[in-house]
Amino acid sequence: MGYFRITKKTTQISDGHRIYAIGDVHGCFDLLAELFKRIEEDSKKRNTAKTKIIILGDFIDRGPKSAEVCDLLYSLRDYEGIICLKGNHEEAMLESLSGDLRALRFWLEFGGCATLESWGLDPILIRSASLGENQHELIAAMHDVIPAGMIEWLSKLPLTHRDGDYFFVHAGIRPGVSLNAQKAEDLLWIREPFLSSLRRHEAVIVHGHSETTLATFSANRIGIDTAAYRTGCLTALGLESDQQWKIETSELPLAIDALPIGSPAKHAVA
Repeated sequence: MGYFRITKKTTQISDGHRIYAIGDVHGCFDLLAELFKRIEEDSKKRNTAKTKIIILGDFIDRGPKSAEVCDLLYSLRDYEGIICLKGNHEEAMLESLSGDLRALRFWLEFGGCATLESWGLDPILIRSASLGENQHELIAAMHDVIPAGMIEWLSKLPLTHRDGDYFFVHAGIRPGVSLNAQKAEDLLWIREPFLSSLRRHEAVIVHGHSETTLATFSANRIGIDTAAYRTGCLTALGLESDQQWKIETSELPLAIDALPIGSPAKHAVA
């Protein structure tokens, strides 16, 4: 575990706070459970602090257990220690649920099939819809298996979170635009010119969305999407005062039932 300093000016979160930001989960429930356990172990070794875990969006699609990930995070929706941000994959699913057939075909092409199979939908129906057939039937089936309350929760997820000198978001920001004037499309989807920008933003941007083999520490941003669904490495960034550190899962996840620190729902998940 290493510590990093990314600017000459000391970058800090709010006094007395500790934050763990988690990159794109993409349906990897077992890795998320392992990472929660490692975060809990890490936090116990440190001084008492008000601790939050921020999920940077894209907790569905590609991996095999999106339904389980959603069930877990939805069960923690009233727990103040967890903040879930919306990613572009959640946005694509919501657009599909609204009846947008073009969005549905697009979503199925880039990960939605695995999500729907995790909810037990018929693979033949899913395949048919991806080819432009029986799409309304699939949308109706989606509403049958995905709870209405969960859909409402997903639709209301925030796009950003700010703490001290850090700005948390799924994809990134439009360089040169004030943080409070950013467009949702950029917050959810942007890559360039954000990734190559050397501009000093109003805060250090902590984001996922753009896959890298290792977490990326730059002067103006920290990227922590390490493609967990194909690498087995799910990454969390730890922040406290002016310190930064990484916590990552192993390639082969452990069999655990860990939930976030102090979670009232810990007994409910096996």
